[in-house]
Amino acid sequence: MRTIKMLYDSWHSKYKGFQMTRVVPVEQNIFVIVPDSYSNTQKGAFFEKLCADILRKQSYQITGMEVRKTGMEIDITAEHTPSGSSVYVECKFYNSKNIDSTIVDLCYAQSTRAKINRIALFSTARLGKDAQGAYDDYREMDGCDYSFYGRQEILDALIVSGKAKAYEEINLSSNITHASLIVHPELDFTWVFQEMDDGVASRLLAYNVSSEADCRKIRKILDSQNLFENIPLIPFDNAKNTPSPVSKPSKEVVSSILVADDIMDYKPCKPSDFVGRETIQKEIWDYFESVRAHETDTRILSLVGSSGHGKSSLVAFLSERFRNIKWKNKLFLYPVDVRSARGATFVAEAIVKGFNKAIEDGFIAFNSEFKIENIEDITSGSSFRDCLRYLDENNKVIVIFFDQFEEVFMKEELFGLFRAFERFAKDVSSENMNLVVGFSWRSGITLGEENPAYSMWSKLKDFRVDKKLDDFDVGDSSKMITTFEKSISIKLNKSLRERLIQQSQGYPWLLKKLCIHIFKKIKSGVSQEELLLTQFQIRSLFQEDLERPDKEIACLRYVAGHSPIDHYQVTKEFGQQTVYNLIVDRLIIKTGEKVSVYWDVFRDYLNTGDTPIIPWSYMPAATVTMAINVFDNINGEKELTFEELMSLSGFKKGTLTNVIMDLQSFSLIEKNGQGKYKASQSQANAVEVIRGHLKDHLIYTSISESNTGSARFCTNEQYTDVINNVYSNKSGKAPQGYATKILNWLQYAGLVSNSGSKISIYSPSEYSPEYGVLGAKGYLFLAATTPSNSIELIKIIVEKETVSLEEQESKKLRNSVTDLVSLGVCKRSEDSSIEFSKGVNNLESPQQILAQALIKSETIILINEIIEAGTSADNREELAIKFKDELGKTWKDSSSKRYVNGMLKYVEFLETYNKALQRTSR
Repeated sequence: MRTIKMLYDSWHSKYKGFQMTRVVPVEQNIFVIVPDSYSNTQKGAFFEKLCADILRKQSYQITGMEVRKTGMEIDITAEHTPSGSSVYVECKFYNSKNIDSTIVDLCYAQSTRAKINRIALFSTARLGKDAQGAYDDYREMDGCDYSFYGRQEILDALIVSGKAKAYEEINLSSNITHASLIVHPELDFTWVFQEMDDGVASRLLAYNVSSEADCRKIRKILDSQNLFENIPLIPFDNAKNTPSPVSKPSKEVVSSILVADDIMDYKPCKPSDFVGRETIQKEIWDYFESVRAHETDTRILSLVGSSGHGKSSLVAFLSERFRNIKWKNKLFLYPVDVRSARGATFVAEAIVKGFNKAIEDGFIAFNSEFKIENIEDITSGSSFRDCLRYLDENNKVIVIFFDQFEEVFMKEELFGLFRAFERFAKDVSSENMNLVVGFSWRSGITLGEENPAYSMWSKLKDFRVDKKLDDFDVGDSSKMITTFEKSISIKLNKSLRERLIQQSQGYPWLLKKLCIHIFKKIKSGVSQEELLLTQFQIRSLFQEDLERPDKEIACLRYVAGHSPIDHYQVTKEFGQQTVYNLIVDRLIIKTGEKVSVYWDVFRDYLNTGDTPIIPWSYMPAATVTMAINVFDNINGEKELTFEELMSLSGFKKGTLTNVIMDLQSFSLIEKNGQGKYKASQSQANAVEVIRGHLKDHLIYTSISESNTGSARFCTNEQYTDVINNVYSNKSGKAPQGYATKILNWLQYAGLVSNSGSKISIYSPSEYSPEYGVLGAKGYLFLAATTPSNSIELIKIIVEKETVSLEEQESKKLRNSVTDLVSLGVCKRSEDSSIEFSKGVNNLESPQQILAQALIKSETIILINEIIEAGTSADNREELAIKFKDELGKTWKDSSSKRYVNGMLKYVEFLETYNKALQRTSR
């Protein structure tokens, strides 16, 4: 009794006798396609009918379609007419995914329940790795007759049965390498041949035995499944046995990563100029080694990083490094710049070029021309399989890396590129080949779910390994500057080097931009001392790039808005000379037949006018007192030279240089054309301008984010950790003095208050007591007087706005002033008079003003916490000891008790005020 598989093998061997006598046989596959309007039920019914017809031609009688049994449904039941044996048939209509093991197991389980020992699983998809293993296990089981009909078996059966007409009598040319049978309910069975040019399909030839192929209808059907995208389709001329004449599309230009000509070029750096990134380099090497050793199933690598973080430079560097003695017989990396892509065939063209390069360099021993026989299934071709077999036998790994994907995300005409890449990457991943598919991905990009790039990224999530490029550390930044110094033979002084590292904030693109700017200026005759007095802003540097004729600026903006765009189109629009000028000046670059702006950061600036948001971590070089004193000198004299400022301030040249750098960084002064410094802000506005800058400072935002709530405090230890994290040097700690210096600036800006044991953090809409006060030592509220006395002083300030020192002394207000200043309600002026602090609303009642200040007081909060933790307010001795210990003070017990007694009066006032407020609101 013959099994289903035996019947197939018998008829398949008979069919093979009809094959043409070609040196290289035409490979075949099948696409079963249904209209988009079909429901899932209709799709399943169409495929089941096709499978039933195949079974009928193999002497099977169909005994049931969609047979329902208890707890299950069988697609088809059939009986072999000669033997009378029954078969369980499962039909799975998938065109875009593999069969998994659960389906293979389900067929066996349900056939066993139905007491049918013969199983036929039909599918247009392949068996996945686990499914193949399960299928092989069932095939070896005694009493189990299990057959799988995949695409090839279905195709062969249709030809043998006569449902699909063979094409052997046609004398196909040698450059036709693949034939696909299209099965569709609204189309006669039609063959689509792939005609190859330089190893990749360049056009499709449609052939129908009975009539001329309807190419328009066929193209529409293929497009509905995103098949053979961007490849022209023409009818095959049956009479002449030649395709109809038609021009072939222009070939894809596959370009490698275009690296910089020298260190001053903005393109990805030459491998010889590459520095740093030791950690991620090792991670990538280790991953490739694990692929070689077959210790990982992952075959897709994504290199993730923000714009300008050096993804392209790293890939170009690794490609070159793998040519050294250690790696050249183990790894081969072929980088591809996606910006030159025209359509979906780019992936296949890149694979061909990458493998041919590996063959040319001797990494792969292959004596024939490498080609892709089937562009819809790249990994199935004989060339591909032979090369992969060689790599596996010789323990080598080839890496094809697609760079600059972010440049083509929004190009609708390139959506097919992402679909083709996704299909290829999944095929490579599913078979654990000695091949890695790499691609770069720009972090921070938001794409709609309908965008194929988003689909590619999300669907490959479970198949890939991600390697992330972080910011430069100080060591990497220093190495880049050293590379510039060696290349240009100019040594930077220590101050300018430190300034570059600090201002670049760890962003590789910004450091490179600043270095190019700095070294150009030095070469043009500008001294390093003058450059130290310059405030480098990325916006101003980009604006320098735009100091050129209007036509060239218009061309730049046009390319930025359409990047990457055909070189011919831009030349037609703006003229050859304009485009040539921009290429020579390295503001646009040519990749294949496409041009794009030299840098994606600059492209975004041209399109939006916005520069990247960079957290400000500037560390002032001088103290706030020194800076404000020099600012006051400039304000008083209107305009001063550097030498005049040295004389007025008494500072040495280096010290004054640091002070001026700080004043420029805070936008307080500017240098005019005559080399004189003048104030750009009034004395009254200076503190508010400084505050505006420091609101976005990384230290302030870091301590604010980690301490949220109505009362925000930061311990000295937490503050030190933040400083060390932002400004760490080789020792892992910030340079000495950084913590104190920036804290004094933040105090002067009214954003923090330093009480000694803790730092109070004020919101951007609040003002600390130290606002505008130079040399502030910090204020700790310790209840020097009573709430009623404080309220009386508030009333006086409301009435008079300013209370002089003489009035304070005559009315014995000293303790009341101490309490209100430490609470931030009022502040002392230079003549010791007092007035309300900024942010205090004098229209509110004195009681409300006092209550609002007490709610945020560190010491009031501490007293309440101690009481809530179980210490009675009546136990003054214990309360005084705990209060002193929590603040880290060494007061005498009598002093601690006095402070606590005074504090409790304010606590009582606050409780009474809150109760009254609650009664009023009812």
